[in-house]
Amino acid sequence: MEERQCKRAKFTEASSSSTSMIGKNNYVFLNFRGPDTCNGFIDHLYHRLRDVGLPFHPNFVFKDDENLCLGEPIAENLLSAIKHSKVSIPVISKNYAASEWCLRELIHIMECKESRGQIVLPVLYKVKSKDVKHMQGKFGEAFKSSMDRFDEEIKQQGPEALKTALTLRVYESGKFANGYVVYLVLTYPCRKKNFSINHP
Repeated sequence: MEERQCKRAKFTEASSSSTSMIGKNNYVFLNFRGPDTCNGFIDHLYHRLRDVGLPFHPNFVFKDDENLCLGEPIAENLLSAIKHSKVSIPVISKNYAASEWCLRELIHIMECKESRGQIVLPVLYKVKSKDVKHMQGKFGEAFKSSMDRFDEEIKQQGPEALKTALTLRVYESGKFANGYVVYLVLTYPCRKKNFSINHP
């Protein structure tokens, strides 16, 4: 999975005694394109979420290069982490649609929203909503230049998952501070009836 550059950098430092994420409950799952966002926006957001959330939940936020372990099955762990999260934050950036795994994760996120009531808070990072919705501009070019490598399922369902995500409340990275996302994650679920911090 060549797009997971940030994750690979951390694999060499991971402990061989670390345990699998399969079946573990998380609170927030971060879905992002590493080369676009890993060394800035995502890192800042991850640390803010972790620092604020740890008193509430031992596995408050999942970020693949921080939580995946050396020798564990990557695909199975990622999809399990999504399934066992209550909130997903897809950070949609310029080259997001060039990554088969970003799209695969997003498809699974939207399925979990439909079947499990997962909360999804999409963030647009330096891209325009219309470009994402219509797969145009540089965002669309990134998808079209890479789609020959994608499974047919991703070619069909990826753009649909993006469109569905944009029907939700969307947050533009240039219009809010990362701390506001932290506030949303911590307070929005609490306003939902019968919503608890722990999984059943």
